[in-house]
Amino acid sequence: MKGQVKIDEFAFILLAGVIFILILAIVWTTPLEAPPSVEPTSIYLIVPVNGSKIFELNVSGKLTNVTLKATGEVADWIRFTKNNFDVLNYEIVPCIVSVPNVSLRTYSGKIIVSSTGGKKEIEISVDVRNITLPLLSRSLLFGVPDFTLTYAEAKTLDSRENEEIARSYFYEKALTLTGSLGDEELALATGGYIRIFISETNLVGNLIVIFNDQEVFNKKVGAGLVEVFINKSLIQKNNVAVIKADSPGWKFWATNLYKIKKAEISIVFEKGKEKTFTFTLEPREVDNFAYFLLSFYTPKFIPEISISINRQIVFLGKPPITFFNLNFSKDILGNSLFLAKGENTITFELRKEGSYEIRNLNFIVFYS
Repeated sequence: MKGQVKIDEFAFILLAGVIFILILAIVWTTPLEAPPSVEPTSIYLIVPVNGSKIFELNVSGKLTNVTLKATGEVADWIRFTKNNFDVLNYEIVPCIVSVPNVSLRTYSGKIIVSSTGGKKEIEISVDVRNITLPLLSRSLLFGVPDFTLTYAEAKTLDSRENEEIARSYFYEKALTLTGSLGDEELALATGGYIRIFISETNLVGNLIVIFNDQEVFNKKVGAGLVEVFINKSLIQKNNVAVIKADSPGWKFWATNLYKIKKAEISIVFEKGKEKTFTFTLEPREVDNFAYFLLSFYTPKFIPEISISINRQIVFLGKPPITFFNLNFSKDILGNSLFLAKGENTITFELRKEGSYEIRNLNFIVFYS
């Protein structure tokens, strides 16, 4: 009887162990999240030789570690604009198919969307045809055919050398500096300064500086550098600085004299080296995009500039003198442009200090 009890206890322990192992097996083999849901479930595209096409994948669910991979004959043709991400509800992934110079036929492959919970395979077929379609075009206007690019910490408006200012009760000689700013330069100005290098003075009276009819300095100084700060509020489009000597005061027989080796007036700017404009593309213009045409005129040489579409650089270097004309469909690395249905941006950026006018800007999209 005691032996029977021991056997029953052993059987009970063995049965409990088997049940525990089964529970663990179920837990370990049951995914903590469902596999991804992807639309469309299959893709068929008609793309010309050396052409490109954009399609979208809608990946939905509560997913982690989502990756996208293309396989088959079209594996090297497909670029995903985002990869390695999580999904809380759904995520739209624009995908770009760029067809090289290949034979005319239908090529097949798969797009594998994987996540922690599993994977989904989407069949894709790319029908490569020799398509020649008439191109349509539209001017992309953003209201600024003319603008100025400014990239400078300071700009000298005017300077003079080897001058003399003096004042007595019967004689006065002053020095005038002038300079103008464009509207965009004025907006970027943060202040300025007037530098005066005095080589000799008799210290009879004060040195006076007047900027745009406001006295900004009045003090007796010796030989050396005098730097007068200009407040932003005083700066105008057209600026005048007058440097003069004060009267000799009670020394009615003397002349207040300052000999100036060099005097200059400079304006300090923010580093506003880039200009970004927004333009809108319609769905048909994005789906059937061919290329952009960009042209403008600049009255003087630009040393180096970059132009970007949605932060993809399409031009980097020295533009031709006076007239710039460029058509493009890819960035400078050969990647297809990612264009949004709706708002997009074009950015002009100076790579070296300077201030340059862009005139008669013309920006056109061509599509089939």
